[in-house]
Amino acid sequence: MEVLKEGTEGSIHDLDVDDVLRVDVQGSNFFFHVNDNLIDQVNDAAYPSGEVGFYVESFDSPNTHIHFDTFTIRDLELSLTCTVANDGTLNVRSGPSKTFSQIAVLSNGDSVEALGKSPDGLWIKINVEGSEEPGWVGYTEGFLSCTPDIDLFPIVSP
Repeated sequence: MEVLKEGTEGSIHDLDVDDVLRVDVQGSNFFFHVNDNLIDQVNDAAYPSGEVGFYVESFDSPNTHIHFDTFTIRDLELSLTCTVANDGTLNVRSGPSKTFSQIAVLSNGDSVEALGKSPDGLWIKINVEGSEEPGWVGYTEGFLSCTPDIDLFPIVSP
């Protein structure tokens, strides 16, 4: 067993109201939701597929009973799209940094299929039209409009 993330969540209800816990899985990316609110995303590169278990405990009160009426783990299929939303151009690079070579240019209104985001969330990996190799664009709010929100993009390796 390996701890992927620790923390607390303030949106959990009191004892008189049920809470809904959901984990969406896309490859090695796990999206944790409490009451339909995304609370965190964890990437476990050592988990390409298989079974998932879930363990919850309270460190403050070791004898606390934690009960879930419904716990769902589901495969997540997202259609990731980004559209250039500024009046200029956006450079597509061969890797997630300005030090990588420019391989294409996107203009205002161009839409691309996104594959995921870099671990630091600053770059988006995209399919480049006419190329077998993907490209990377820097993510700056206001320059790219992405669906769904970039918080839901899986983390991908360069």
